[in-house]
Parts: sequence; C-alpha cells; structure tokens
Amino acid sequence: VIRIQRAQRDLGIDNQDVKRIALAGLCHDLGHAPFSHVFDNEFLPKVLGENFESFDWSHEKMSGRLLEQIIDTQYIDDDCISREDCRKIEDLIRSSCSDYKIQYFKENHYLREIVANGRNSIDVDKFDYLARDCYYCGVQASCDFKRVMPFVRVIDDTICFKASEIWNIYEIFHTRASLHRRVYTHKVAKAIEYMIVDAMVEANNEFEILKKCQSPKTFIELDDSILKRIEFADPADD
Repeated sequence: VIRIQRAQRDLGIDNQDVKRIALAGLCHDLGHAPFSHVFDNEFLPKVLGENFESFDWSHEKMSGRLLEQIIDTQYIDDDCISREDCRKIEDLIRSSCSDYKIQYFKENHYLREIVANGRNSIDVDKFDYLARDCYYCGVQASCDFKRVMPFVRVIDDTICFKASEIWNIYEIFHTRASLHRRVYTHKVAKAIEYMIVDAMVEANNEFEILKKCQSPKTFIELDDSILKRIEFADPADD
C-alpha cells in the first residue's frame, strides 16, 4: 500500500487508508474457529444439517465482530481506531464475500482488492498462507511472491500487474493447486479431519461449540485445545 501511495500520488491514498488496510491484513483471519476451514466446511454442515444454509456465520464476519469487541473491551482510544475505522476495516475483510454488501470504498474499489480480492483472488492473504504452508510442509513454491508486489499499479480503479510477470502470476495458482493436491486433500489429512469433525460433533452438546461460535465474547474460548478438552473430559458427563 505504501509503495502504491508513493508511486501514484494522484490516487490520494492517505495514512488513514494505509492504517486500515494494514489492520485488515492483520485481523482478517481473527474469526477462524478451531481447525480453520475444517470447522467452516465440515463441522458446521454436519452439526447443522438442513439448517446450515440459513446459518448466518462466516469467519470473515466474526473477524469484524472480534475486532470491534477488542476495541470496546480494551478501551482503545477513538483517536487510534474509531468506530468508523472498524466498519471500514470490516469492509476490507469481507469484500470478497458474495453475500456482503459493501458500505465503503465504492469509489476507491482497488483498496478492497489488496487484502481479500474477490475479482481474481490475487491478494496478500493468498501470498501469506501459500508462503507459510509451503515453508512448514516442505513444499517448494514455484512462484516468487516478492516479485509480484513491486510491479503493481492501479489502473481504472483496479489493481493491475505488469504483463512481464504473467508467468509468475500463473505460478501462484499452480502453487495453490499443488498444495491442495499434495497437502490439503491428502488422504491422511482428510482422514484426520473427518475424525476431528466426528469428535467435535459428538461433543457439541456438552461443550456448546455451536453456541459459543455465535458470539465474539464466547468465541474466544474456542481454539485447537478443544480436542484435548474432549479427550480428557469425564465420561460420566456424557
């Protein structure tokens, strides 16, 4: 953002925009429940059944609610992060969600393409998790993330990339496909996911997992330690 701000001063990007985008990047995954997408895509559909489609919940929405709660409970000064900042940061976090109605940044549309790009999915969120997962899973990334951002420009209110970087852009999606094939959907990983989901579904009534994920105040009680709590729960409480 700072690079674009300096290179294209005519866009009028101010320090408040830089702050909000930085906070959106830091906070966009606050709302992930235990085991991230396994919770969203496996646990919720199984525990809710036919009610899943009408269940108004997403980790992006929870990220916005958690940020608002952090500001409320920690008494962060309004001069630092205001209510309006919160709403604008939520806009940036949820901009790629098809069911979300954008409230801000309707003119400077390109600002919504930096953290969560609903147009082509090339955003800093993807750079972050692809680089992280490649590193920790020992998979060689075929793209150079550091080369992408220096060649970014805003044209017609849209984030654009230099034509000479087209193959590097292609490799971002190749790396993502490789991770899905070799890691995310690996048969051992999927088997473990299904066992985790089965355990959480069975423990839902006792630990109120579904109920707690609906409020930011109780959501913070949910983390990956839920498995250990289930494992060492007193069978007499069943």
